[in-house]
Amino acid sequence: MRNSSVASACYMQAFVAPLCWATLTTQSENMTADEYDSLLAAAKPALQNMPYSRMNLPTDGGKRQHLPKMMNMLKDVYGAMSPDQRTQVVSWIKDQITKKDFNCTMKPPSDPRSRLKKSCNPLLGWLNLEALAMMGPYVSRLAPRDVNSSPKEQLCEFFHSGQFATVMNMNSKINPSLAKKFLERFQECFSGNQTFAENVDKLGILACHYSAAPDLPPDVSRKLLSELEDCDDFGNPRITQWKKRLVKSGMSNTNSTEPLRWLGKMAALLSPKQLSEMPDKSVMEILKDLGPSVQWTKRQQRTLVKKLLCNNASLQDCWRPGSLMRPQQLVDLQSVAGGFPISMLKNPKNLLADKEGLKNMCMRMSKGQLMAVMQGLLGQMVPSELVQKLSGRLLRRLPLNKLDKANITSLDQVVVKMWSRPQAALLVKQMYNKQKLHHWRLHSLLQGVTCKMIDGVADNETQDMAQAITETPRWLSNVQA
Repeated sequence: MRNSSVASACYMQAFVAPLCWATLTTQSENMTADEYDSLLAAAKPALQNMPYSRMNLPTDGGKRQHLPKMMNMLKDVYGAMSPDQRTQVVSWIKDQITKKDFNCTMKPPSDPRSRLKKSCNPLLGWLNLEALAMMGPYVSRLAPRDVNSSPKEQLCEFFHSGQFATVMNMNSKINPSLAKKFLERFQECFSGNQTFAENVDKLGILACHYSAAPDLPPDVSRKLLSELEDCDDFGNPRITQWKKRLVKSGMSNTNSTEPLRWLGKMAALLSPKQLSEMPDKSVMEILKDLGPSVQWTKRQQRTLVKKLLCNNASLQDCWRPGSLMRPQQLVDLQSVAGGFPISMLKNPKNLLADKEGLKNMCMRMSKGQLMAVMQGLLGQMVPSELVQKLSGRLLRRLPLNKLDKANITSLDQVVVKMWSRPQAALLVKQMYNKQKLHHWRLHSLLQGVTCKMIDGVADNETQDMAQAITETPRWLSNVQA
């Protein structure tokens, strides 16, 4: 298999790989090391697509020296396994370690195989350093009671090793109760809470479950914030409050000239009051670095716009009708566009200079803001020019009476854009009598197709219409379907 081309290896993987796996799981006891290694390498493709019901792990596990090799292969296919399969592997390796290293079993007495071995002491320390290293990412599928069986010294050595950081990376998923159990045990590795707190930046995914932390020094808070950036706040509601505590702590000893880039996306946790008290230069750095990747609240957006454009004066007092933002201001402030005053948006001459920036701004604007922009544009451009240059949410605010005058002569002018349902109805009606509707590849215009139009399709074109419509089903209503 190793020397086969891609095409010929397909046959080998489909038939020989399962055969190798079946051989390993039933006849590995008398194999040499070379035979075992060859079969293991050949069997790997079978594990990558094997359903849970067919993943029969070795009943006896073979020789003790085979266990690390088998686990190395199982670690390689960890990503392709279902949660149930991962749990099955954990149960299997636990059984193998207790039988081969301690000559006992933890299987319940009702299991026929368990009658051949004495039952293990429930406090047996089977989860030693070798077992932890052998399991790799599978430790995230342990039961909390399994962690209790790990000797303190060896668990602490695992925590301080590079292997721990790899296993508990932020891409891992771990049960909250297991995460809390690991955290509880790891705290035993330090003389006090403060010493443990100074190592929280090494926790990986466990940090997302460590919300009962003591107050931390500013430098430790900053390190930990970078760990928490990718946590799932919905999985642990308390984590948001803890992030806010860390942000407050991290900022407690900053001076007015110090850059705040360390905040990253956590800047969105700052209150409007905190934002208003920050130096303008620091705020602009945060906005430029984060761009549109952060969702600010409406209050935060209004606060930032007032601060950066009005020197904290009210928007009405500082922004007079007729004022015009510089293009660079629009680029820098696009993520807080929801806070722009209506009076500013009625003079949108510079908005079209940056199409991507305009798209990002419109995603954050209210309907009232979008209508203000559209009114301003209609005073400066003819409808046909607007149809050509606009897209997205802003284009969907173009009034029907203006769209009717846009002189649309071809579907190619409008089919690639996103329209509202009333706009689509108007455009389809205009096009329907002028030309065939391009075999119904209409995208968002499909919303405007009437039942009468569908009924009027010739029998020999019905299949083409149906196939074309299935390419963009999101625009098809139940009545049309």
